[in-house]
Amino acid sequence: MEQQDNSDKNVIKWDKLVHNGPYFKYLSPYTDTLPPEQRSIPSIELIILTDDDNITLTLENELVDYALLFIHQLNKDEKIKGVKVWNIADNTLNMKEIYKNEYTSMFVSNFFYGRMSATKPIKGFIQYLSNAYEVRPNIKNINWRDVREKSEAPSFKPNPQQVSEHRKKYGFCFVDGVEAEIKKYDIPRPSLYIPKDEHKYMTSLGLIKKEILPQEVIINSSNNLKCPGGGSWKDSIEDHNTEWLWKWEDNVINRSNRWGKESYGYPADTSNIKTNSAINRYDDARIINELSQIIVQQQINDATIILGNDQPNALKDFQKIICIYLLFTQGFRIDSTSSSKIEDVEPIVGLCGLTCDNVKMLKWDDQVKTLYLHEDGEDTTNIGFLDEKDYTITIDFNITDTTTQGDYVWFAFKGKDNVFCYRLAHIDSNIWKLLKILKEHAKTSSDHKLFKGLNSDNINSWLKTYTSNNTISAKTVRTQVASKFMYENLEFYTEKNQDELKNATKTVRKNLIKKIFNLANTDVAKFLNHKQTSGKSTWNLDTSINRYIDPRIIVSWCLKNDVPVTDIFNKTRLGDFAWAIKETPSGAIWNWSDTQPEIISKLCKSKEELENNNNFELLNVLYKNNRIFFTSYIKELLESKSSQLNTVDKDFIDKILSYTK
Repeated sequence: MEQQDNSDKNVIKWDKLVHNGPYFKYLSPYTDTLPPEQRSIPSIELIILTDDDNITLTLENELVDYALLFIHQLNKDEKIKGVKVWNIADNTLNMKEIYKNEYTSMFVSNFFYGRMSATKPIKGFIQYLSNAYEVRPNIKNINWRDVREKSEAPSFKPNPQQVSEHRKKYGFCFVDGVEAEIKKYDIPRPSLYIPKDEHKYMTSLGLIKKEILPQEVIINSSNNLKCPGGGSWKDSIEDHNTEWLWKWEDNVINRSNRWGKESYGYPADTSNIKTNSAINRYDDARIINELSQIIVQQQINDATIILGNDQPNALKDFQKIICIYLLFTQGFRIDSTSSSKIEDVEPIVGLCGLTCDNVKMLKWDDQVKTLYLHEDGEDTTNIGFLDEKDYTITIDFNITDTTTQGDYVWFAFKGKDNVFCYRLAHIDSNIWKLLKILKEHAKTSSDHKLFKGLNSDNINSWLKTYTSNNTISAKTVRTQVASKFMYENLEFYTEKNQDELKNATKTVRKNLIKKIFNLANTDVAKFLNHKQTSGKSTWNLDTSINRYIDPRIIVSWCLKNDVPVTDIFNKTRLGDFAWAIKETPSGAIWNWSDTQPEIISKLCKSKEELENNNNFELLNVLYKNNRIFFTSYIKELLESKSSQLNTVDKDFIDKILSYTK
């Protein structure tokens, strides 16, 4: 399930949306898979032994599932981490050994706390548990040998025919009458929270993720969808500005309250609603690309004016100039948010959350050819942090391996998925001076925040003033940065290896093409700080392709260099990006950075059908699905190209513009 809301109040995503809601597939694998004559309510008694006392916890029904998952996870930990969690002779948990390891200690404490909180809390229970020397699971109506010996918890495997029937009923939706597959149509079963990366949200490890009930789900559809079991949904809405079909909150028992991220059910990426959304998103990035240099230069000019004034401008002007500049030149995320409501979890930091500790000011000493620290009261040679971290160097919107003369800023902060971003960025001298003033001011505040008071709403509002396009956002800029990098890097690395490509055999050429593609994509991943996990230093090459790089860039590059798209896209991406393969022109080199010819071509291509049928409803669809072509900015582009259009085309464009005002 996706954990993001793709709502856009400025865009109508659909007129009619019909589906059957999610499928609540959860069936206890410990009761329903048994023959009827053998079925009985399973239970587990956990007898906790201490030197002075003991306590017995009885778990029944769905809590048995949690307990078995708990036991199996400890089995894995014993194999992977080498912690001797079991006393083999009598099948008891060795609590003294468990509490010597941070991971297993947190897991066990959280599980028992979640179990107790699900009924009634016991004061001081965790302290009591930490003093235990054994926990003896007494499992009834379950084969203990299976539980103890299997490395994974048993899972319910439904009949293939049942899966097919459920998929037919729940696996598809209709968007404006067009059938579309649903990405994941079932509600996940209850489980324990086990993060893929143990460094991520350690304090939530082992907490119980409770069963999601129909009354906790919000439905988004045009049809009057009945709730399973005769009850009521949490809410039933008809929001035409969003793509999601339903959503719920993943609930976990926390030590202070219940918390959770909202999870969403969506049509598959191959659906028309997702395809149109992708086209609009990437076309927005193309438009912002044509303006990016102008916007960056304007921030530099504004910084120069501010520094030349005797009277200091408002602090918000400082923040806005620096934030917009760094967004376009460094591609940083904007928001400073915590992705977890768990206590003691460090927040995810974006531009708006940077503090004085996250940035260091440096300058280049041309005499000794080295960088030196430029912080008041600090040793100028104290730049050891540059040797300690694996960081990226950026100069003039590109990644490089060496530094040259100029002003630099060192950024070090924890980003999305708890992955640290380390970057040495060469920036404009006047922006550097403005940032230094802003940092000195932030030092006087209690939280030392550089952009206190700013958030994504502020930044997105400023961005819209540059384009008159209500759909432009900070994410559009990151998409523009990624696409621009990929477009330019593919050209650069291809040209660099041109001689080898000409003389290579078919097999060698195929491998070289993949190498060129991966080099270009790796640069994008580095710039956007897409790493696998916080525990690895390898770059994640999937996120950029799936979410940020316009796939038409890749398709066009393949066509230009006679590379089969199947050599670059796997089967899933071939389906997801079918629209890009179909739309990218094969007869000419497609120029991602120049939107004007394509805009005029798209408008005029529809002229004959529209005029012959006098179909203004189709014209309205054209406008809705290609809204970016009708902004005031595009109107200016069309007017600047008017000398290249014949009279009929001019009249047609005027008709469209007048109709869509």
